[in-house]
Amino acid sequence: MTQTGSLTRAGKAWPKKARIEIIPLIDIMFFLLASFMLVSISMVKLQGMQMILPGIRPLVASSDPAPQTIQLLADGRWVWHGEPTEREVVLAALTALGSAATPQTPDVRVMIRADEAATHGMVVEALDQIREAGIMKVSFSMRPRALREDGSIRERR
Repeated sequence: MTQTGSLTRAGKAWPKKARIEIIPLIDIMFFLLASFMLVSISMVKLQGMQMILPGIRPLVASSDPAPQTIQLLADGRWVWHGEPTEREVVLAALTALGSAATPQTPDVRVMIRADEAATHGMVVEALDQIREAGIMKVSFSMRPRALREDGSIRERR
């Protein structure tokens, strides 16, 4: 006796193999994950400290004068107010500005803008001379370099 439509072995049917379906298993795992997350969140006691956060003040235009800009050229010359000027003249003017500062008027600020070819020693010497003139607020002006597409810095010539 042979059965049609099923495999047989010596007249007996092969036992059906169990198949593990992965999709319902994934659904159950996600359900368990979400359940454990919600339970763990509800178990955490939220603790915080009451704080009074600072508010912001409206922006007020600064009454500070613009900084005095000094450019240092590669050949050692100083440029002040757009014209090449002897450093002694610039330092005398800065000394006069520094000594004229009062509590009502803000301190004098100087911005040093050095040429790319100017040496480090020239910038340090200028900084020392400006500090000797009595001006303590000194900053440096820099210009960002252009970047290549790969992120490296493009060299200037």
